[in-house]
Amino acid sequence: MATGTAVVPLRSFKLSWAMSPERVPREVLPPEGEPGEVEWQLQLEGSAPPIRVVFNARNYRRMIRELDENKGNVMLTLQGYLTGGPEGLFLDRAGFRVERRMSKPGGAPGARPSSPRPAPPRPQGPAVEVVRRLK
Repeated sequence: MATGTAVVPLRSFKLSWAMSPERVPREVLPPEGEPGEVEWQLQLEGSAPPIRVVFNARNYRRMIRELDENKGNVMLTLQGYLTGGPEGLFLDRAGFRVERRMSKPGGAPGARPSSPRPAPPRPQGPAVEVVRRLK
């Protein structure tokens, strides 16, 4: 069987990274009302070149406001297109997706809603019991 390596040229590829809302830096925002940009340098562990990410300050403020309004009850995803250039790696068209988590029946955040359908009946008998014990 032949094996080898193929080089596939790319201009960019889409990247999504689920991250904890607590990891969002807040000290990088320009003063309220001023236009501007927020820049991150993402550093992959064990990798030398950082990935540069630039956000619009207005959109960044909106994302932080949404995180504050839904404290502990959101999942944050950073998305963009990873590209390369003379200055290194860059996350182009970067943005955030903030999703509210569903609440558990007891009111705790993070659970998925329960299924409206009942679970199918489990098979019974000695062979099934042996399989369950072996797992």
